[in-house]
This record gives sequence, structure tokens and C-alpha cells, in this order.
Amino acid sequence: MILLAAISDILFSNQLALLALASIIPLIILYLLRPRTIDLDIPSLLFFLKREQQRNKLSLLLRKLIRDPLFLIQLLVLILLSLAAAAPYIMEEKVSGQHTVIVIDNSASMQAGGRLDEAKAVAADRLSAVNSVVWAQNVPVLAVKEGDKTRTKEVIALTPQRAISADIAAAITYSQRLAGPGGTVIVFSDFATWSGNDPLVAKGLAEYNGVRVEFVQVGGKSSNIGIVNGWLEVKDGAYNLNLAVKNFNDRKATVSLDIKTGNEQRGGTLSIPAGSTRAYIVQNLKTGITEISITGGGELKIDDTAYVYIPVAAEGR
Repeated sequence: MILLAAISDILFSNQLALLALASIIPLIILYLLRPRTIDLDIPSLLFFLKREQQRNKLSLLLRKLIRDPLFLIQLLVLILLSLAAAAPYIMEEKVSGQHTVIVIDNSASMQAGGRLDEAKAVAADRLSAVNSVVWAQNVPVLAVKEGDKTRTKEVIALTPQRAISADIAAAITYSQRLAGPGGTVIVFSDFATWSGNDPLVAKGLAEYNGVRVEFVQVGGKSSNIGIVNGWLEVKDGAYNLNLAVKNFNDRKATVSLDIKTGNEQRGGTLSIPAGSTRAYIVQNLKTGITEISITGGGELKIDDTAYVYIPVAAEGR
């Protein structure tokens, strides 16, 4: 029964090539018409032989063909050549909704408030019979493809914390191709920040192509003020560091900055309006490693500290 079911799923790219199977007919006729040895009737057995010939004339004919190894080889070659020319293939179809692709945001903001751990726990409860896991980083990372529940849970538990931005839209587009029409893509993220296109646009395109996309937001709203950019300037032979500090909150905030270079330490304060970015200039940096950190930056610690290294050879340039 299983073999018959598998045969029924076989399709052919070049169905006209199956007409080559008709070449079997001339082969059979050729073997039937080939010269045969003449059998002489022996009078004492004549009655029995004629009776046997009448009963099994067709059967004897088939036996002669089957017993001929050359005929069988030629028959097999013709069949295989015909099937090869027809290019058989099997169309693999997944049951609608059977394949689930889990997308987990790996961006730096997921480190705040245990969001990544929450995403792992919730994702482990949303698995289906066939699952894939995609980590949303600056480029999508396929962690597991079409695994069962046990294997998928193991991979979800291994999802790393990364101090990077996540292109969630690219991860959705990639997951759409994995799931296929009728499949499901579930995105676990705090949706605080992302790079690339808007995830809602990617969601709409995937749903247009028959893929169900669900957004699951993890973690509540948390406060955060962080260093988002920085660059060095040389002025009058001295190095000045320009920092960009952003207030992601909905209210004005003041943060303290600590600057350490070797044994030297200094500080400052910066007031930042809600949702705005302000510049802070650290003047006359010394050679070596300088650490700049802010106090009161909120739950996300990864953007509270920046490091600058100025080699000794660069001093005075």
C-alpha cells in the first residue's frame, strides 16, 4: 500500500517521453517471430503433447520470453531509458499549517528585562509537527530546519544574546520561503528597534503569498538611555571624542558620564529631552584606553559603555 501511494505521487516533467515505452511492442513481436526449432511429434506421445499445446499455448509462449535473459535485459533497458527521458519527480506537499517557523529577535534590546528568556519560553510552547528556527540578526541565521519538537526546543534554548541590530523584515522574508504557502511564521521580539525595512511591510507581503505571520511582543516597556554613536576629532594636536547619547524614554532625563583613562578620572552630566539625541564632547583624550560610561541609562546595559583606544604613536599627530 505504501509503495502504491508513493507511485501515485510520481509526476513527469516530459510526459511525451513516455511514448518511448511503445518501443517494447516491436521488441516482443520480434522475439515472437524469430525462427524457432522444429519439434517432431513422437507417435507414442502425440496425444499428450497436442493436448498440452492446446491448453498452454499462450503460457508456453510467455515462458519462452521470460526464460530468455537477453530479452529481459533489452526490455529493462527500454523501460529505464523511457522513464529517464520522462524525468520523473515527486511533488512534496506539506499539510497547511504543519510547518511553523520561529523567528527570535537577537538584537541588543532583547537583553533588557529578561526579554530573550521570555521569548525562548513562549516560543517553546508554540511548536507544531515540523518546525524551523531563524535568529533575527543583522542577517537572518537559520538555526534549525524542519526539526521535530524535541530538537527545536533544544535549539531555542541555545539562542544567544547578541549586541547587534536585528533586521526583522529580512528574517520574515527568509522565513516565508521556508514555511511555504499555508505555513506559519511567528516572530518573537520586543519590537523596540530594528534595522532594514519595516517588519509590518514584510508581514503584509508574506501574508499576500499565503503565509500566516504572527507578531508576539515580549517584555514590557522599559526605560533606556544609551550611547548610539561616537567619532574622534583632532583639534590643535589634541583628540576630542564626540558622543551621541539618545533618550529612548517618553520623558526628559539627566544622566551622569564617567570618563576613565588609566588612573585619570573625570565626569560630567547631560540633560536629554524625551525621544531626543544630544551630543557630549570629551576633550583632550590621552593615549591608551579610555572608558566612557553613563549612569542612569536604564535596563539595557549594553549601550551604557563605550571604549576608545589611542595608540602612543598617534599622540601629537
